[in-house]
Amino acid sequence: MRRFLRHWPLLATKTVVLWHTGANPGHPDVVTEVWRSHLTDEQLQSTTRFYLRGGFDAHRLGWLDRILMRGMVAHLRRKKILSEDERGLLAMYDHPHTELDRVTIAPLVNHVKAPRG
Repeated sequence: MRRFLRHWPLLATKTVVLWHTGANPGHPDVVTEVWRSHLTDEQLQSTTRFYLRGGFDAHRLGWLDRILMRGMVAHLRRKKILSEDERGLLAMYDHPHTELDRVTIAPLVNHVKAPRG
């Protein structure tokens, strides 16, 4: 992202579409906070942004990340009351999957293919 933002003066007059992926269900306040932490107000106003829910597979992690995830999952399993996000994280840990498919990326693809005037 830093490399991209270094070239912002060249891109400021262009149509810029940004997207990011994550395992978060896409709560609007969380997504907005992520964009605000990386972009200025001017950049937020002049870009079109998309959030695509990705997936998670613990078996694809490196050894250190796998150990850290096991610790976090063990901690969550000991908790008596879990938030919706925590339950979702445990479900993704136990049953790896991805949310990305043609249907979920359709809004992004349609926006990019739309004629500009």
